[in-house]
Amino acid sequence: MIRFFLTLIGLLFFIATLVLFFISAGAALGFIHPALDVFNHLQPLIFIGTLSLLLFSPIFIKNKKWQSINIAIAATGFISSAVIVVPEFVLGLSVEKSEAVAGTKQYKLLSQNLFGLNYDMQRMATAIKKEDPDIIALQEYFSVQRAGLHPLLVKDYPYYFLCVGGKRANIAIYSKLKFEKLSASDCAKNREQRTSRIFIKIIDDGNDFTVVTTHFDWPVRISQFREGNDFSEKLDLAFARKKGQLSELAKALENFNGPLLIGADFNSTSWSYELRNFAKDNGLKLLTRSLLTYPNRFNIFGWRDVFPFISLDHMMSKGDIKIYELRKGDPAGSDHNPVIIRFSV
Repeated sequence: MIRFFLTLIGLLFFIATLVLFFISAGAALGFIHPALDVFNHLQPLIFIGTLSLLLFSPIFIKNKKWQSINIAIAATGFISSAVIVVPEFVLGLSVEKSEAVAGTKQYKLLSQNLFGLNYDMQRMATAIKKEDPDIIALQEYFSVQRAGLHPLLVKDYPYYFLCVGGKRANIAIYSKLKFEKLSASDCAKNREQRTSRIFIKIIDDGNDFTVVTTHFDWPVRISQFREGNDFSEKLDLAFARKKGQLSELAKALENFNGPLLIGADFNSTSWSYELRNFAKDNGLKLLTRSLLTYPNRFNIFGWRDVFPFISLDHMMSKGDIKIYELRKGDPAGSDHNPVIIRFSV
């Protein structure tokens, strides 16, 4: 009986290794199609999972032949993950940061997904006040959040612009500095429009720079598999919405060559080919590589604090912007950590 259970455990361990190997290999081939690139959103779990399967193979699989096979498969999966994770982690550590120069005016931008089920806006306002940013970019800024947070912000941030619409179209920018809303902005015109974008230009003592915020949809739209005439068409439709949102933002960015910062929830990770290619194709520097911001809360028989393992919230820059500080802030009731950048232009 004991031998039977040991064999069963070994078999299950081997199946788990095979599954994670195919996921890891698919993620590494994500440049072929967004359907494979989706796996890259889970790279930290894949990386740790394949490494664990590799290290524990001798313990759970006793047969030497199958043990060797399992080690080979797990090692291949681990290497496939490592070629994505390790370079991004190194690039995240090597983001160029300038030394402060006397007389250079610095600014601080905070980008925060508030989380639609977060109703403690006093706590959020206190956290923002502690950071004391010059500019705030907010996502998931629904009516309940606006009713609680707006009165707490507007005294210190008298300049603001809000977009109200459906789903992820509820965004806003608050600023201590005067700004001009730019025509590249696109606020939702009705509840059916799922996303918005805000472009503002700040002019402060000759320091002109543009700040952008938006909130994208999840990478895949499962419901679209019911549409289309064949599997290939169904697959393309499932990823068309996110692709369209990236294309629209890229088009809006075409005429901007000066200093520009994007603080947004892209619902896409820095390990994703799609996001990295978007930044590269539009002359943007993806600053938040492997910055784990989501989820720091999860509903497991009630809301519980967890360690974030996905990088969904990003900062991107373009033009002559010097960075002095780039980090994630402390959680304040949201399931996302804020991202904070201190910079000069």
